[in-house]
Amino acid sequence: MPAGESDPAWAWLEADRAHLMLARADEPVVADQQAVLFYLYCDDVVAMRATLKQSGVDVGPIAYPFYAPRGEFRVHDPDGYVLMVTHT
Repeated sequence: MPAGESDPAWAWLEADRAHLMLARADEPVVADQQAVLFYLYCDDVVAMRATLKQSGVDVGPIAYPFYAPRGEFRVHDPDGYVLMVTHT
């Protein structure tokens, strides 16, 4: 917990090989403002993008920023939130 706080600021959830980190928001979450990004990790970004695209999911192009040398791409969920798919 942060100093002076009585409630946790984040939680790390784990089940088998699935990991999820949640952090408390400072303000209300509004999808259009992208105050929240969800990162989903996979072993092969190119293959995952191809699989999602074949399934009819509208996927963005693969980008290669310095922090994701094997690539990442965006998917928008039905509520308008951004899902970032990147490598493990």
